[in-house]
Amino acid sequence: MDAFSGYNQIMMDPEDQEKTAFITERGTYCYKVMPFGLKNAGATYQRLVNKMFAGQLGKTMEVYIDDMLVKSSAGEDHISHLRECFDILNKYDMKLNPTKCTFGVPSGEFLGYLVTERGIEANPQQIATFLEMPSPKTTREVQRLTGRIAALNRFISKSTDKCLPFYKLLRNNKKFLWDEKCEEAFKQLKAYLSEPPILSKPVVGEPLYLYLAVSTAAVSGVLVREEQNEQRPVYYTSKSLIDAETRYPAMEKLALAVVTAARKLRPYFQSHSIVVMTSQPLRMILHSPSQSGRLAKWAIELSEYDIEYRPRAAAKAQVLADFIIELTSEQLDSEMESPKWSLYVDGASSKQGSGIGLRLTSSAGETIEQSYRLGFSASNNEAEYEALIAGLKLALSLGIRELNAYSDSQLVASQFHGEYETRDERMGAYLEVVQNLTRQFDKFELTRIPRGENSSADALAALASTSDPLVKRIIPVEGIEKPSIDIATKAEKESKLTAQPEGTCPETVATQVFTTFWFPKTRICSAKKHTSGNTIQITEDIPRNSDSLEPDLENTPGGTNSDPVICRVKTRSRTALQNSSGGIPRNSDSLEPNPTNTSGGTTTPGPEQEPPSSLHNKVVGREDWRIPITQYILEGKTPPNKWEARKLKALSARYCVTESVLLKRSISGPYLKCVHGLVAMRLMKEMHDGSCGNHSGGRALAIRIKRQGYFWPTIIADCEAYSSSCDKCQRHAPIIHQPAEKLSNISAPYPFMRWSMDIVGPLVPSGSGKKKLRFLLVLTDYFTKWIEAEAFQQVTRVEVEQFVWKDIVCRHGVPYEIVTDNGGQFISHDFKIFCDKWNIRLTFSSPRRPQGNGQAEAANKSVLANLKKRLGTQKELWSEKLLEVLWACRTTPRKATEETPFSLAYGMEAVVPAETIAGSLRRELCTSNPAANDQLLTDSLDLIEERRDRALIRIQNYQQAMARQYNSKVRLRQFAVGDLVLRKVFEGTKEPNAGKLGTNWEGPYQIIHVVRPGVYKLRKVRTGVPEIRSWNATNLKRYYH
Repeated sequence: MDAFSGYNQIMMDPEDQEKTAFITERGTYCYKVMPFGLKNAGATYQRLVNKMFAGQLGKTMEVYIDDMLVKSSAGEDHISHLRECFDILNKYDMKLNPTKCTFGVPSGEFLGYLVTERGIEANPQQIATFLEMPSPKTTREVQRLTGRIAALNRFISKSTDKCLPFYKLLRNNKKFLWDEKCEEAFKQLKAYLSEPPILSKPVVGEPLYLYLAVSTAAVSGVLVREEQNEQRPVYYTSKSLIDAETRYPAMEKLALAVVTAARKLRPYFQSHSIVVMTSQPLRMILHSPSQSGRLAKWAIELSEYDIEYRPRAAAKAQVLADFIIELTSEQLDSEMESPKWSLYVDGASSKQGSGIGLRLTSSAGETIEQSYRLGFSASNNEAEYEALIAGLKLALSLGIRELNAYSDSQLVASQFHGEYETRDERMGAYLEVVQNLTRQFDKFELTRIPRGENSSADALAALASTSDPLVKRIIPVEGIEKPSIDIATKAEKESKLTAQPEGTCPETVATQVFTTFWFPKTRICSAKKHTSGNTIQITEDIPRNSDSLEPDLENTPGGTNSDPVICRVKTRSRTALQNSSGGIPRNSDSLEPNPTNTSGGTTTPGPEQEPPSSLHNKVVGREDWRIPITQYILEGKTPPNKWEARKLKALSARYCVTESVLLKRSISGPYLKCVHGLVAMRLMKEMHDGSCGNHSGGRALAIRIKRQGYFWPTIIADCEAYSSSCDKCQRHAPIIHQPAEKLSNISAPYPFMRWSMDIVGPLVPSGSGKKKLRFLLVLTDYFTKWIEAEAFQQVTRVEVEQFVWKDIVCRHGVPYEIVTDNGGQFISHDFKIFCDKWNIRLTFSSPRRPQGNGQAEAANKSVLANLKKRLGTQKELWSEKLLEVLWACRTTPRKATEETPFSLAYGMEAVVPAETIAGSLRRELCTSNPAANDQLLTDSLDLIEERRDRALIRIQNYQQAMARQYNSKVRLRQFAVGDLVLRKVFEGTKEPNAGKLGTNWEGPYQIIHVVRPGVYKLRKVRTGVPEIRSWNATNLKRYYH
């Protein structure tokens, strides 16, 4: 079905109508409906039909812009499906063009293809037009030919190979020449399209099979499905190889064919399981650590699909005849040519140490350059032998069968050829090792060359390079800790007879452990001469296997560095490393945990060692995450669950296995070694609090471990947990200034019910006589904000009792509650007896928490501020000015109540000195009429309750506003009974003589009781003695262990 003027059935927005204006002879007009030709008209119309037929799309209808197709698998359902479509068209007032509509047909043309019950067929008109074409006579006609072929590409098997002569004719603007190859290809193409294949429609959920074919000029594929034991094509793909792609190895071309099919047929790959039928080890190639950068990129790109690789079986359909041969003979011949290899070796020895250099080159232009630093004392001749042995092992690991070796050592070359005798025992042992290795080659020659012709290997032995500076490369400096023979040197034999000085360990003095960059053993790289600002890059990978040349990563964790340096070496004694708590077991390459230590004994916690933490048990006790990935990469084993298997396949694309070691491809550097369990714990311990640790945070610790060349999936979470559980980090953590609990307000419903009490001082001595006054005892009413204060020489329990009796009880009545801090005067037994006698409730705020008695602190601040402003330079007169300050505070409106304390207490405002100076109505009128004055006083007392109620409402509103502001800064720290916490260190509990190097937190303590939210009773963990006072959460922080 086709819509009738579909675009014109969409109304234009009134604001956009003028944008469609056009000029005519009769004037300027604009469209009220969407015209054809607007830039976004097609997308707008598609959104409209998608919204209209949302419930039918993919089920009974397919819609592309104004072309609509109603489909039914059974004829009896077709009428109901049409009725649904017509109802929707009527609902939205959309019209159809009857001349372009057909109904109830078994097949029809849609989007240029013929859709039938058999499948998707090529348009007969396009086929007829192509078959009737004469042979092209001009370049233009060839372009027209290739354009028609492009419209039929999905039906043509290996279309690029079939049309290759046409494409060559159009390249580089060559002179037109229609030769016999072009004519033959044209005839073959006509013959093929005379009976084009019928493409099948996949069934939801069924697997699809992908067959590949690779030639020197193109990669092709066909997606097929199986129905009744017959293979039917779904889609043909083909891609012409550009200049660089033609030089890809055969395996990479096969991988490119898979990637090309995945990009072209993305909807099929997303909705179906794809089985790639190939006789080549494609899965191993895509997961190989020696793969190039593009292979790694392709592996990650394909990881989002559910792809399985199976060996090819016999083709069951004629349409697959072109894919019987996966690799052409030309392709195989080019791959079968084996390059010739040459090995250049050199060794060097000096007072600073010994080193060797290797340069392995092939006739194909591949170059491997490596430098090794010997971790043992070696003479120059021994270094030359070590260089030759290392080079032979490297060549064998690469599968090289014929090798020409070159050395500038006359001794090594002459002893190998039998020209020199080997009188020294160690030289004889070295020669025997070399002869055993050379017997493993089909052909081997060793030639002595002048030192001038061996400059590159000589430079590598000295950690430098003199090769072409235009070649980007890396020199991985690895370590060989033991000689290749087991015979001791003369000096070592003599040293065994000599007693060691007391407190000296020969391993500590002589043995050095070198930290190197971690490159997997399959990394093949070339090196660029190091100059300032040069960038280190890896240029090519080919596989190799060498047990003896791999750095010991468990005792010497390797890493990566983004700085442009050749290598960096860190020296630590072997004894220190073995004795350090951060040591790493040597057998961590295995996928099983190591139950023994480096000395071979069982690792058991000593009497002074702490028991394993919960994090240790969690990390060590979890299942080895590497096993499923390794099993899939090596054996193709997947979980039975479909989605778990798909997840594993996608995840494995970022990993590879070399010699049973799982490696992760790093985006920012070389490969990352995958570790688990105890190794991960020891890595975190060494990097965090080891000899080179800096007690960094969790994320910084994880990044540091990653840059050193290690990885496990939960590295960030585990590092954050380890960092947060570090005892030293917790004790020296910064003081937390954010509030730990939401603000808890205290109020009083009536005057003089609840008082806050505090002591201010010591102040400047004041008063006459010998007894100088230095302290202020201040009490403040929570409701009226009335302040009572008195100066004392010393504030003892007796003074407190007398002041409360005289100034509070006898003046304002017995209060319900007094809130105070933990001063000795207030917590004394006698004062408690005094409060109990008058049934006064005594409440204490948390220690070191002034906010717990905030009313008293506010009153103290107000009194001191007024005293400062009145005294000037005569600070010793503060006791004489105290009454004036108190009177001013009592007659000044407070912000919380908007009333004066005096008016809330007595029902009227006090007569202040200002009234005696300027006069007031009540002073001038009420004094002449005592009866009226008495009536006004009575009315004020009758209405005082309403005044107090309004003040109470204002207090509550004020407190709520303060709470909102305060709570916006709160970071809750809530604890439960049994939790471990640290307590803030105060002046009285600081470490003696520690100064600024002292800890900020002490403990740990255990929560034994929750007094109220934010207030807790504590008990020391070490002694089990409970703390006398309750502590606020502001002074506490959680302790992790």
